[in-house]
Amino acid sequence: GGIASAHVDPDPLAMEAGTTGTVAFTITHGCEGSPTTGVALQIPDGVTGVAPVEKQGWTATVTGNTVEFTGGSLAADVEDHFEITLTAPTAAGEVRFPAIQTCEQGELAWIEVAEEGAAEPEHPAPTLKITAGPPTAEDLAAHEEEEGDTHDTLVTQAPDDDSSNAGTIVIVVVTA
Repeated sequence: GGIASAHVDPDPLAMEAGTTGTVAFTITHGCEGSPTTGVALQIPDGVTGVAPVEKQGWTATVTGNTVEFTGGSLAADVEDHFEITLTAPTAAGEVRFPAIQTCEQGELAWIEVAEEGAAEPEHPAPTLKITAGPPTAEDLAAHEEEEGDTHDTLVTQAPDDDSSNAGTIVIVVVTA
């Protein structure tokens, strides 16, 4: 995908199997100019210990395997993130978090999965890579980070190893 393609990418993009951490799902825009009023994330099998991170102005609930943020309003041209704490599955692989973004007018379903070898769908489901060991810098690299596409999300994971990988995550905070 080029600049035109949008994603609800998880941050970080990868987690070590069996570890617990906080994952932020970034909403980059509204529904064709309409403000976002809700975000629902479906929790995949194998992911446990799910808890939404309280977000000011929003109500977070967990019902079954769905985490919902409701009651807020996010302007269509403003980027923001919704965070959940979770424990990754014990097996390596990819887990998808199908997401429904509800707006004042319309909704976007981020639920599509690319067929093997096919082009990426227009609204792909957020995908978190589960790695057997600590994620490498490559695992954590976005598909295409555009210049200026920075996040002020600081995600910390328990420092369970003291290898030199610890310094590979660079967080850039840009203040307006």
